[in-house]
Amino acid sequence: MKSLYALAFSLLASGAAAQDIGLKMPEIGQGSYATYKVGKATYTHVFAGKSGKYFVYDVVPGDDPEGMEGRSRYFRDGNGQTVKWVTAGGDTVTFTPHNCQRTVGACEFTEEGVSEGEPYKTRMIRTNTPTSKGFNFEQVGFGPDGKEYRLMGGSVELDEYGLMRRATVRNAEAKTKFKLVKAVIR
Repeated sequence: MKSLYALAFSLLASGAAAQDIGLKMPEIGQGSYATYKVGKATYTHVFAGKSGKYFVYDVVPGDDPEGMEGRSRYFRDGNGQTVKWVTAGGDTVTFTPHNCQRTVGACEFTEEGVSEGEPYKTRMIRTNTPTSKGFNFEQVGFGPDGKEYRLMGGSVELDEYGLMRRATVRNAEAKTKFKLVKAVIR
């Protein structure tokens, strides 16, 4: 009987692990980085440390984690959900309660910022469905008239830290592929 309980527990535990699509921010040390090929471009994601209760995550064009030109900054919770993004141009975009990138199932959030000099506030719903290697997702936004618009969808494969190994993202204009080129975890 004990072995039956052990088997049931291990199956439940492995099912729960398969449902975890979070980015394990507390396990990724300051100075760690991941370089990605995004379409024909290259970007490096640098783990810069903490600011208050949030983890700071910078994105730099190119493959130099020390690069400063074009650097944008993301503030994320411990599960890798973005709450604020400061663009390379200095504009700030907030996500309330967060951008739902790593929440299993349907998750509603509000994105607020400035686009082309005009303030905006958009309600969105993102649905993430776990797979054996990561998750699939769909994201919709709602216009001022309440009409729903499909913004993007795709699939993401994750590594043991929740970093993207590879991803395909589709929107109205294009399909973009992401591929992890190098990861240094400290």
